[in-house]
Amino acid sequence: EDDFYNELNKIKKRQMSLHIAKSNIVGVAVPLYFKDKIIASLGIYLPETRFTREMQERIFTELQIYAGLIMKGLDSLQFGNDQR
Repeated sequence: EDDFYNELNKIKKRQMSLHIAKSNIVGVAVPLYFKDKIIASLGIYLPETRFTREMQERIFTELQIYAGLIMKGLDSLQFGNDQR
């Protein structure tokens, strides 16, 4: 349980999750926030052989850009009785 919470704290600090599976698949994800709460994540899986330094930088940058766009769109929506 401690390991689980330690990992969550690392993700919160970095604003990104990186997982390399034994099957040589890499998963990268960033959180999506709505009203200061994480509601989802945006991520990608790819073979470890394609996860080069250049590709890492591109993936990290693109995920952050698109997560920002999604969150901006969410902020402009009104859900239910929320009249912000």
